[in-house]
Amino acid sequence: MPPFTCHGCQCQFPLHSGALSGAQCGKCQLLDKHEYRSPAYEGVQKWPQCILCGTSYKNMPAPVGGKQVCSSETCIAGLTSTITAANGSGHQDDHGLHQTIENRSTILFNTLRRATAETYGNFQGTEHNTASLQETERTLRGIADISSGRDLEAGDADGEPGIVVEIKYRLSSSAKLDSAYGSTKLPFKAKTKLWDIQDHSLQQFNLVHTKDAKRKPVGISECTLRREGNILIEEKKFAYTLEEWLAFLINKGLVAVPAPSSGAKVGARKAAPIAFKPVVSLELFVFMDLYNQRIESEAEAARLASASAVAGKRRDRTGSVAAVSQGPTKVARSSFNMGAFSVIRKGNTGISPTQRLVTRTMLNIQRITCSRLSRDYTPIWEKPESPLNCYLADVPFALGGMKAVFEIVIPQIDTKLVAKFFFKLEDAESTDSDMITGSTHLGPKIGEPLPPPDFTVAVHNSHITAELTKLLTGRSMMKKFYKVAAEKGVRVYPGLRFTHGFLAQEHKAVSPASGMADRNTNYDIQFFDDKSHEGFIWLVEPRHASTRVQKFGGTLSHPSFGSDLLHSTLYSFNHYVYHLSNKQMIFADLQGSPCLVQNGDDEVEGLELFDPMTHTASEENSSGVGDHGQEGIDLFLSQHICGEMCRLLGFDQSIPLKVVKSKKSDKKEGKGDVQPDDDDEDGHKKHRPKRGVVNAEYGDDSEDSEGSGSSGDGEDEYVGKGDNDGQEGEDDQDEEEVGTRKKTTRSSKSS
Repeated sequence: MPPFTCHGCQCQFPLHSGALSGAQCGKCQLLDKHEYRSPAYEGVQKWPQCILCGTSYKNMPAPVGGKQVCSSETCIAGLTSTITAANGSGHQDDHGLHQTIENRSTILFNTLRRATAETYGNFQGTEHNTASLQETERTLRGIADISSGRDLEAGDADGEPGIVVEIKYRLSSSAKLDSAYGSTKLPFKAKTKLWDIQDHSLQQFNLVHTKDAKRKPVGISECTLRREGNILIEEKKFAYTLEEWLAFLINKGLVAVPAPSSGAKVGARKAAPIAFKPVVSLELFVFMDLYNQRIESEAEAARLASASAVAGKRRDRTGSVAAVSQGPTKVARSSFNMGAFSVIRKGNTGISPTQRLVTRTMLNIQRITCSRLSRDYTPIWEKPESPLNCYLADVPFALGGMKAVFEIVIPQIDTKLVAKFFFKLEDAESTDSDMITGSTHLGPKIGEPLPPPDFTVAVHNSHITAELTKLLTGRSMMKKFYKVAAEKGVRVYPGLRFTHGFLAQEHKAVSPASGMADRNTNYDIQFFDDKSHEGFIWLVEPRHASTRVQKFGGTLSHPSFGSDLLHSTLYSFNHYVYHLSNKQMIFADLQGSPCLVQNGDDEVEGLELFDPMTHTASEENSSGVGDHGQEGIDLFLSQHICGEMCRLLGFDQSIPLKVVKSKKSDKKEGKGDVQPDDDDEDGHKKHRPKRGVVNAEYGDDSEDSEGSGSSGDGEDEYVGKGDNDGQEGEDDQDEEEVGTRKKTTRSSKSS
């Protein structure tokens, strides 16, 4: 009798009786009881299914010999006889099982492709290029493989097997492994990097650690990944993939590779050799002293923040359209953030079954770059080429507290890019990274169109321009910091850099993605020196190589208790920024993602900083979102503690940190009055020009040269001609523009 074939999934089940339950297997019958793709439907879809009778239920026994069967005696006996027969003949005949799963995957893939074509095929105003269509095909194939059981957790889209990793946990407070946290043993994709393994290990550790509600999660900077036996891993090797790490261990003789074995019994027919399947053994080492120190510091910082008059405050926005020449108003990103040592990432390393097909709209944009920075860190903007066509996703793939992140494809640029904009300019509940792909906060949702914002195009443009200005300022100041460290011969973390970026202005049109398309937008401001209306501006950056985000402080939290090279370098850098800006500015809420950077002839693990905030001393002009002015600077001055690196650089003596009471505070105490801003003819507040923030001792960027400690990786591929982030001197600029003089305009100070 031929095996039963289910009419729903077209899978064959040799021990299924069609007469008992109709023409469908047990799983298809269960799925038919629920609405397609409903939560209940998706839940049943994940249940294991017996390969012999087709039954499916949630708590089915674990697979036997890689084959899933139910608990019925008939199926268990059938599986046992199959394995026995296979061993007796010298091989395991599981071709039927593989063929069944393969058929199921193909059928599901075709069904998904038809469904997406019906759902998204009638969208107007969108274009798909070959790459996006191929990506869609790969996504649907991955969903089908996962749902059918063809794709294992460790396998990739091509079915490549993974590498098994065993992780145990060790606390610095004990010389032995901590059995209370157990251990994990899971397969990972061969391309998974060691720092991602560390993130996964920490997530598993915190699941147990936070079962006591009084405990806070351990942060990524409070742990490290080590080899079995508490053996250190060289820092630069954290960028290795699992297959590279395994190859390194084998080459060094640290993993024994056994001789090939057939696994056949004596006298039996010769079988195929059994593949070598090594297990990579690692340990997550947790520095409990750093953890306890952070908890105490956070409690103290929270007390200071709650007592501060600036906590949770921001300057009221007027109803007028704020031109960029006026600068953005003071908008607080958050009153306080406790993520001093947090890591934020999406843990799934495979293809998500809920991943949607994303449509893109073709837009005409004008790329706006910074030709150089002036002495007071004012960017000089230019348009390096004619408007370009781009393909912008219609819905965001990531959401932060205030910004949304969209995929953008510019055919002339090979680098993977993202485009960001503010959907909210009010106090945020969280300062989590804009690259979080699993946001759960209330409001806009990932994969759905955003509602129209409650501000004008011009107000948004001023704030998003300020975001790039902060990145440019950070890059310039970081370069000077590395130069000083090299001159003094002090070893610093070599791989820090602020991300590149440029502005993309929609050319005389507003995109659906911005949420402004259905509004009566205000176009009465000419930001640049041409006669076009002001188009909506996006901040475009390279997409991060890793979803891991490491935070080093908050809006009003400036911890300085980390003792490793990375943290010490960031603390000293911010101390130096205070001096370099003539006591007018400090950075806040620093965060970054790991990357590889070029340091001389070597490629080293680095950290790409993005979405920084700044506190500036100017009472008249804010540097953008999250600027708490002098009071924000005072919190840094009171919280920063000079460590060994600050002392080696001489900052503790040459740059003393002394709290400066702001004029606003004096006014509250009755010690003086702050002269109010003048009103313009419409009754709106005029912002006075912001005084320069520069220490004349270090001059202009054109005088800089690369320090030996700098990443020194030069321009990223996507930056293009004319966009040097203010790092080039005047001579280089003139040489570039010979015969092709570019039209440049200077923006007002945004940061």
